[in-house]
Amino acid sequence: AAAGYAGLRYLLADPDRYREELAEQLASSTGYAVRIQNLEWQLWPDLAIRLDGIAIDPLLGDEPLAVIDTLAIDVKLLPLLLAGELTIDSIKMGAVKLHLFTDVNGQSNYQTTDAAQTPESPKTAATEANTTTGIALSSLTIETIAIHYADAAIIGAVEAEFRQVRGMLLDNQLNLVFENGLRYSDTDLGIAFDGETEGTIVYNIKTNQIEFEVFSIQGDLATPIQGASTFE
Repeated sequence: AAAGYAGLRYLLADPDRYREELAEQLASSTGYAVRIQNLEWQLWPDLAIRLDGIAIDPLLGDEPLAVIDTLAIDVKLLPLLLAGELTIDSIKMGAVKLHLFTDVNGQSNYQTTDAAQTPESPKTAATEANTTTGIALSSLTIETIAIHYADAAIIGAVEAEFRQVRGMLLDNQLNLVFENGLRYSDTDLGIAFDGETEGTIVYNIKTNQIEFEVFSIQGDLATPIQGASTFE
């Protein structure tokens, strides 16, 4: 273990040398161009990785599809060195901004086409099983998620902002817990909401299904025919 740690420390002495390579690997696996302003890490007592200024380029338009100001990942070092097991203790994100757009032809800036994606070899049952097996996430925290959606076929835009989202990943299920503030507006319909959410969203990675568990929303809702009033 000591020899492995010393070798790892030598290879990872300069994090910035891997920044472009990491961005290229992310682009290859996702189909989106990724830019990272800064990459740094520490190796002891556990592997801690921090990325700053992450921008994901859109498939259509000029404004970034997504911007993440900070991303911190804590990985258990000993299981990685001794058994090759990837155990992610926590992921913390700062402000996350999503800019989604659909043009008059129905083309979006976020849906990759078959031509845009990297060709893949046929997947066997074993390779599909290994896609997520063995990856667990004890804690996921996102400071804010701001979503802006515009459709050229309609007037106006939809905006939503969630504050302090937390969750975990276990057995191919991503659980997101919402006990936080929510702001929502739709300028096309003239709707605005400011309040709180409470509940859990469960996303099954294998089946690609989403379930809502005891999800509730309450706050002030304003419409074109009525000013802000209590909604729950």
